[in-house]
Amino acid sequence: MIIYVESNFILELALEQEQCQSCEEILKICESGNGSLVVPAFCIAETYQTLRRRANERRQFGKLLGDELTLLGRTKSYNKDINTLQDVTSILAKSIEEEIKRFDQVLNERFNKAELILLEQTIITDAIKSESQFNLKPADAIVYASILQHLMKTEIDHKCFLNKDRKGFGDSDIVAELGTYNCKIFFSFDDGFNYIQHQIQPKMPA
Repeated sequence: MIIYVESNFILELALEQEQCQSCEEILKICESGNGSLVVPAFCIAETYQTLRRRANERRQFGKLLGDELTLLGRTKSYNKDINTLQDVTSILAKSIEEEIKRFDQVLNERFNKAELILLEQTIITDAIKSESQFNLKPADAIVYASILQHLMKTEIDHKCFLNKDRKGFGDSDIVAELGTYNCKIFFSFDDGFNYIQHQIQPKMPA
């Protein structure tokens, strides 16, 4: 079966968020040959941009916090509390490095066999239409147009689209249009994993 994912799936793994274990299991299913992971190439760039923006925000916050702690450190009665708070600045700095490193590992070690939907002119044209039709954000419209274009070309029966953006992709018309291509949509990676596991169970060794 084909498993479509977008930026939130990559972020879930890179940031080790609450549903990352289900994402890991989905990757294992694809690595075993029981599923094919397909991701719009646009999502790779979007995820990288998101992580870089978060990193810059943390650096700015860390600098402001460090400056304030330096000022407070001149007051003796705050010295003990400041020593504890300085650990926060260290965690912020460490998290920036670790998240970028995990993102790189996810791409190079876990997504190396994933199929990328390249960003073509026709996808942009369709995205502009989808943005207006479904009131989608530009980024979501590009993702949706990418997946639709791939769906039109594939002959595999079972397909699903996993994401956590119900607000962006939860429109009933979007769900219905995906359904015409026998593609189910899930707004939880846990729910998506359960569905995938059920679909491939007969193919898995006992």
